[in-house]
Amino acid sequence: MFFVKFTLYTVAAVIPWTMFFLYLGIVLGENWAGIKDAGKPYIIPVAVIALIAGIVFFLLKKKQALRFMRGCQK
Repeated sequence: MFFVKFTLYTVAAVIPWTMFFLYLGIVLGENWAGIKDAGKPYIIPVAVIALIAGIVFFLLKKKQALRFMRGCQK
């Protein structure tokens, strides 16, 4: 990937995240430390779902690559 394209994608991804966290900081104010307690029940389920999604993605890509390789051998 070219440097300029990479930079544009990176900036496009960083801006919404930065705005989201700035908004959270403004809304939560002095209560920002309480977010840890509020989010604690969701951390493990979200991590498990992300891990399963990553494994499924990897397996699908591997299967797709194997199909492609079999097609090239004929």
